[in-house]
Amino acid sequence: MAAYWVAVSMTAGVAAEQAEDPADRTTLAIWETGPDGLGWLQERVRAGQVQELENGGFPSVYLARALAVLPCLTRECLAPEGELDIRPANIALCPPDEIVRIEVWAQA
Repeated sequence: MAAYWVAVSMTAGVAAEQAEDPADRTTLAIWETGPDGLGWLQERVRAGQVQELENGGFPSVYLARALAVLPCLTRECLAPEGELDIRPANIALCPPDEIVRIEVWAQA
């Protein structure tokens, strides 16, 4: 059973407006992961590449430049347990200096 539901999305900008799916133009990736599946995120927080805004799991919220996050949006890096929805068309529109929002929802 997955312990976390994670979503990465663009926060604003022209890229978000031009994304392929008009109903969900800003989403870059969504997945579920287990207790050990947030290592990639914790490493980037420790390195100062990701800023933690809220902690507690309902949700925990982080901000980062896309450059720090986009290279990790792969099955190998994210270690999903369950569905993994990576949106390449939206990722292609996301500039490296875009601020992305990472939401981590703890699942009961």
